[in-house]
Amino acid sequence: MSYGVPSWSFNVWNSSGTLLKLEEIRRMCFIQITTEEFYSVITQQEHPLFHRPYFIMHPCHTAQLLTEFKNKSRNIIVTFLGLISPLLQLNLALEYGL
Repeated sequence: MSYGVPSWSFNVWNSSGTLLKLEEIRRMCFIQITTEEFYSVITQQEHPLFHRPYFIMHPCHTAQLLTEFKNKSRNIIVTFLGLISPLLQLNLALEYGL
């Protein structure tokens, strides 16, 4: 099923190289979120190119979120990155959005 929205696939390892489990990632979040809310947004599935399990933001939630910006955004990909980068603590250069 395709939702026609950008997707974000990621994995997280600890300092010894062990892949973290979903619950460990939830506990790392700097925002307070219940287990149920977190699992409704983040799930694990096979990556379409690497054919290995990756965590993803569930695309139906991405579609709902981006609908809010449909007529306001000049570049929906930049909007998407702008929305998720604070949650993931990504430090993108301001020039990226130009």
